[in-house]
Amino acid sequence: MPQKSKKFPLLDTFIWYLNERWSIHQKRLKGLPPPWTDDYALQTYRFCQVRREDDRVTRWIHENWLRPHADDPDLWHAMCVARMFNRIESLEECGWPEPWGRRGTKFLQTALDRKRRGDKVFTAAYTLVGGGYVRYGGAQMTLLEHHRAILDKAWVKRKVAAPCASDTLAAAYDKIVMLHGFGGFMAAQVIADVKWGNVLRSASDFDEFVVMGPGSARGLARLCGREPSTNWRGGEADWYATLLNARKATLPKLPKALRNLDAQNIEHGLCELDKWCRVQDGGRPKQTYTAIQPKYFKETE
Repeated sequence: MPQKSKKFPLLDTFIWYLNERWSIHQKRLKGLPPPWTDDYALQTYRFCQVRREDDRVTRWIHENWLRPHADDPDLWHAMCVARMFNRIESLEECGWPEPWGRRGTKFLQTALDRKRRGDKVFTAAYTLVGGGYVRYGGAQMTLLEHHRAILDKAWVKRKVAAPCASDTLAAAYDKIVMLHGFGGFMAAQVIADVKWGNVLRSASDFDEFVVMGPGSARGLARLCGREPSTNWRGGEADWYATLLNARKATLPKLPKALRNLDAQNIEHGLCELDKWCRVQDGGRPKQTYTAIQPKYFKETE
């Protein structure tokens, strides 16, 4: 029997979860038939990939937008566009959106055409406002108009918002999060993409940068044997130091392919751990899971 960590009583469970979710991913890639796990929660509900980079939409974005435009100075803005829409069919039809000042109008018109013919334009994954209409700047507008207003304003601020080679990820994040309409969650997601471009690949905090979210705050509390609703007394600095220690304890016990998981992916995994634990407590996550084979994968491992 493995000994439980005194500092992280749920560490064995977290490691089991990451290994099991990774195993599901590998079985799907090999074309094996479902079920890919005996775990009820993982069979029934949708859980994100262990590596964000393996997510279907992320893979499409990186293969079709990020890598071909890795040196583009407007890559950061394109990743803002990508995550605000986050639907492969929309991004594929609307096309590469930069420079936004010249291509943005065409991009948005194509998105509007999709909407008018009844095709879906967005996914809910990164849309933090609900309903067909939203309040923005004192006015009521459609979600598409809302996104356009935010993206237009971000483009106007591009000279101060664009990351540069001397930036850390934290510094690049600080630029994005100050943009009108961008909260910490969306800014962190944009950085999670942009860092794979050429400008930030050598950032000194590439592996350690992460921003606390409500799900990962609960997940890390669980890992520490606390109630998930427990506040972090030392604030985000306390949470951050604890997460880095948890990462250090976790990585050696993962498969070789996962032993370089960065802090953002560990944070991501803690969100999913919290969701898995809620199922064990009788809760029901929002999204159920339909077993389908993956698309847009080029690698097999």
